[in-house]
Amino acid sequence: LITLVYAVWVWLLKKLGKLLKKRLMLATAGKLKKSIAGMIAKESAHLVKLIKYAGQVARLIGIVLFLFSTYLWLTADLKRFHYTRPWGEALGGYLLGVLAWIVGGIIDAVPGLFIVVVIYYLTRAISRMMTASFDAVEEGRLTIPGLDADTAQPTRKLANVALWLLAVVVAYPYLPGSGTDAFKGLSVFVGLVVSLGSSGVVNQAMSGFMLMYSKALRVGDWVQVGEVEGEVLQLGMLSTKVQTREGEEVTVPNAVVISKETVNYTRFEKEGVQVSTVVTIGYD
Repeated sequence: LITLVYAVWVWLLKKLGKLLKKRLMLATAGKLKKSIAGMIAKESAHLVKLIKYAGQVARLIGIVLFLFSTYLWLTADLKRFHYTRPWGEALGGYLLGVLAWIVGGIIDAVPGLFIVVVIYYLTRAISRMMTASFDAVEEGRLTIPGLDADTAQPTRKLANVALWLLAVVVAYPYLPGSGTDAFKGLSVFVGLVVSLGSSGVVNQAMSGFMLMYSKALRVGDWVQVGEVEGEVLQLGMLSTKVQTREGEEVTVPNAVVISKETVNYTRFEKEGVQVSTVVTIGYD
């Protein structure tokens, strides 16, 4: 009787999976028919991805239900016979132990997750206040000693990064599983990967901050960096974009800008800039 119930349940799971797939296809076909001709190509790709993900989720749920049902069937069957009863009781005890461990872990993790959520929202509120203050300094509505419009944005980025790093450090002990060996090993691995892969990025970022705080370049200045001469379009954290006379956009890494001589023709535009040239005259 137990085996018969199990077989009927597995058959129903297969039927439900086919029915769900059919319903998804019908819903997609109906939505495409209602779409106008110009939107079919745009919506079809989105719907195909949606059907794919929904099908994968449904298949995963079906597999989990099938495995769980098989486990229950095997446990109940083994308990029906004298010689296999210890195996069935062991399987049942293991299942109850796993469920109790999962429920207990969830209950124990609730206070820590609550503290993590509080830290997140508090950090986000402080970050928004800092952003508003730096934006006011950039627009000239607020005056902070040591800050001006040019250094407000890079200072905001540094302050936000430091704030969120501090929040991560404070919230780390309250994350579920943070004390396990697996979590510690994963943290060490991530730190090693970031350390090895971000050396060049950190170099470019530090060079960008040096350019911003030294005020050597500003957006709109006409400059010459090495052999590149043109107007500064963007002064980013990793690179500087310059538009030449020919209308070309040249991206120069910030480390290259720091290492080369930079001539700024716009800085003293009120006094004027002397530009020398060479003129040759033909006698014919």
